[in-house]
Formats: sequence, C-alpha cells, structure tokens
Amino acid sequence: FVGPSRGYGVEVKSSIQLTRHLSWNGSLTKIGNSYYRDTEPREYVDRAPFFTAYSALTLSPWHGWSGSVRFRAISGFKVNGEEGDYIRGPGYSLTDVSVTRRINRWLEFNFAVDNIFDREYYETINRFTSAMRGQDPLERLHVTPGYPLTVVGGVNIRLFTKDR
Repeated sequence: FVGPSRGYGVEVKSSIQLTRHLSWNGSLTKIGNSYYRDTEPREYVDRAPFFTAYSALTLSPWHGWSGSVRFRAISGFKVNGEEGDYIRGPGYSLTDVSVTRRINRWLEFNFAVDNIFDREYYETINRFTSAMRGQDPLERLHVTPGYPLTVVGGVNIRLFTKDR
C-alpha cells in the first residue's frame, strides 16, 4: 500500500514426510536489507521483520488421531522507516498444539492450546500521532497485544456425511 520496495535476503522452505502419518515442514527467511525505491535519504520498510521462522510437526489420521505442534518466530523490526533514528519493535516466538480424535464418521473431538508457554507478545505495533481527550496530539506507539495461553476444545458433529 505504500509503494514499491526492494529487499535482499534468503528464504528456505522444506517439507518432509517422515512416516506414512507423520510429516514436518518449515521455513526460514532472513532479510539483509529492505527499503523503498527512489527515496533520498533512503527510507527503510517499516514493520517488516528481519528474520522469520516456522516449523510444524503434523500427524495425519492415524487410528482416529490427528494433530500438530507448530512453532513460529519473528525477529525485532523497525516501527518507523526513518534511517538512523528508528524505534525497534520486539520479536517473539510462539508454540501451538492441537489434537483431534475421530470417534466415527459423524463425530470427532478436538482440543487446542495456543501460545502454550504463555509468552507475552504484540501482534502489531504502529507509530502515529494521536490525542487523548483534553490532551495535545503526540506521536505515540499503538500496540495490539497477542493472545495469552488459550485453551479451546470442541465437538464436531457431521449430520450429512459422505461415505469414505
């Protein structure tokens, strides 16, 4: 939305089927330099992490069980794109786990734990001018906190199933 940019870095992705029912996939991205074109002085891309990683171990249907363990990490990032004097946002790493147990073709139970280690993190960080009622406008950081440890369970009931 802010115009053309240029970035240099490395990205690696892989997926491996370990057994008939167990697979692993992952990715790493490392950005060396990322900036907007044709600006003087150079204006750097803001809110873009320099490093991201993702890894997942997935169990596909095995004796009625399926599930996954997922890990993601994001490095710190520039909140504003100005060269030299910039504010750095914190990175984070999270782990999620989910399990599903199929009872029969119309009934299954599921259970998930997101942010299993209850890490504090911010989904978004923005810097812009705002004012509280009765105050002068100030340039401030506005953040959206991430979810804490979250446990979700459920039941799936299929009323109209297809024969498998």
